[in-house]
Amino acid sequence: QQIREMSAKYDFEEMFKYDADPQILDIFAIFFFAVLTSLLSEGFSWLLIYRTKEYKETKKNIDVMTKKIDKKKEQLAMNQKPKNFEKKLAHYEATLKSLNQRMQSSKMKSMLLVGLFMIIFISTLSSVYQGVVVAKLPFQPWSLVQGLTHRNLPGTDYTSCSMIFLYILCSIIIRPLIQKALGFSSPHGMGNSMLFQPPSFKQNL
Repeated sequence: QQIREMSAKYDFEEMFKYDADPQILDIFAIFFFAVLTSLLSEGFSWLLIYRTKEYKETKKNIDVMTKKIDKKKEQLAMNQKPKNFEKKLAHYEATLKSLNQRMQSSKMKSMLLVGLFMIIFISTLSSVYQGVVVAKLPFQPWSLVQGLTHRNLPGTDYTSCSMIFLYILCSIIIRPLIQKALGFSSPHGMGNSMLFQPPSFKQNL
């Protein structure tokens, strides 16, 4: 009898019901997609580039040449100029430039495939999130970036965040972390040219 009275007084089902905020679910979903696409992109790159003998040798040579250049610059900073200093430094820099060009050339095939995959994936994801506000920005962004933050969203509330902006933001943060964890960071001394990829975390030790 007491249990019935308590059940009548309190709606236990309503008390323990959890209504997840749709925006929170969208944020987690987009974060998951960013992680997934980053892993797939690095998987393609490993299959086509990172596991090849040519890439490994070029990367090793870039690391060696970068260390030689750094050593020469340390000597310059301490006003120590051995014989043929400038000639050797110019030779090292020219060699490093040539190695970087070779590295970029070896990456082109993977970059094209990854770029094609990303275009198809983002187009599909954009159609799913057409007109959906996935988050609210704590500020109104500059007019120059509103086309990205408010892309495919109705209305003029520019604090509304679109899927594409959140996805790119997540990718910028996630991809270099995945590259570092997998050991796929570009060698120190080589510029990164992949889309949405900030500078490598890898440093010379």
